[in-house]
Amino acid sequence: MSVFIKIDKWKEQHHYALIDIARVLFGIFLVAKGSSFIDHREQIEWLLVKNNIHFLIFIAAIYIVLLHIGGGLLMMTGLITRWAAAFQIPILIGAVFFINLPIGFNGINTETGISIATLVLLIFFFFYGSGNYSLDYYVEKHEQPYHRKFF
Repeated sequence: MSVFIKIDKWKEQHHYALIDIARVLFGIFLVAKGSSFIDHREQIEWLLVKNNIHFLIFIAAIYIVLLHIGGGLLMMTGLITRWAAAFQIPILIGAVFFINLPIGFNGINTETGISIATLVLLIFFFFYGSGNYSLDYYVEKHEQPYHRKFF
């Protein structure tokens, strides 16, 4: 039995609506963060250059924006939540370890704590899934018997 199936069985027995509310609010936060990256694209590119991440800077900046906005929308609705989290985890690992931690924790840099908290929430929702108040749950309860599950 896969880990995800075990977690889903536990989740069915111990589900809390506050986790669904947190997922929706977290999705809104990700969309807002992606939108702010659009407004501050030059600063994102400057951070990537400053930290010697020259590999396709423009594409990396677009990738970050699209995944934050698209992943945030998927997290808000609870549709393929695990996939949305999985695609954003590498971005946040890069943000935490290569961008924010070298700067450190200080009064000026609040992004380090935000990036760490976002990474922890993404990992949580990757394992936990979407919850009972989501499109994933609705589709699972109304799916035809011949459909297969990926997780």
